[in-house]
Amino acid sequence: MPASAQSVTLEPWEISIIDHYVPELSMERLVRGFLKDQFTPHLESSQQRLASIGQEIDDIENHAQRTHAATRLNTLNAWQTRVRKLLPVVLTVLSGVQALSKEEPPADII
Repeated sequence: MPASAQSVTLEPWEISIIDHYVPELSMERLVRGFLKDQFTPHLESSQQRLASIGQEIDDIENHAQRTHAATRLNTLNAWQTRVRKLLPVVLTVLSGVQALSKEEPPADII
């Protein structure tokens, strides 16, 4: 079930083959769900892809090309690190001020 939908309990005579959901109307929850659904899988898979690219860079024989590729890879790794640090901050800001007063970040933050 998507993060932006809530299940509804129906009486036995109201049940049909179709699932019934109440739409999520909170902009905060919609944006948080969108960010988590769109960015989290990419962040998780990008670490593996960057490691794979790093192994391929090691196999480049031309020193100038290897140095250039390693520099570009370091830039991508830095961007990924920044996004990993920024995303929880953005999600916390979207949670409101009450999340900032907690000692631990919410469990659903990456």
